[in-house]
Amino acid sequence: MDSPESSAPYTSEPAGTAVFRLDEKSQFKLYFLQIIGRVDRSRYEWATARRSKEQTIVQLRAHSLRGIGFACVFPHIAKVFFFGSSQGHRETNLYVRAFGGDPLQPISLEYGESMEIACAGEMDVASKEFALWQRCSTVEQYLEEFVSPSICCFENHEKLKSFLL
Repeated sequence: MDSPESSAPYTSEPAGTAVFRLDEKSQFKLYFLQIIGRVDRSRYEWATARRSKEQTIVQLRAHSLRGIGFACVFPHIAKVFFFGSSQGHRETNLYVRAFGGDPLQPISLEYGESMEIACAGEMDVASKEFALWQRCSTVEQYLEEFVSPSICCFENHEKLKSFLL
């Protein structure tokens, strides 16, 4: 295994929610998240971001997003998670599309021989949303409820690197 790259300290925190309704059959719950304590605050924190939350929503509308699910939206990246799709994907599976840049453009989540799943903030929201999807008996019931994102940080963000050295 190659040595993992160094990581900057990571603490994500929730920064609001919104409903992203595209039509009567496509709706996403938006979770605005931010990474605090990094040098380039305008890249990671909403208060100083180069693009507002409202501008981000407008940019997301430009992409053919359809389905039911949620999105983790940071100032620098948005990941849209959805259950199933009109193309017949399994509704018990969670699928994801990523968008980055300004304006937001599709980006790949594939890296080498694997695929990125999520950062800690996204994983927190995704695990809670998946559990909510699992326990709800209707789409309407699922869409009525937002989960409560936690502040997420790593005790040691370089433990794998230290282990492998």
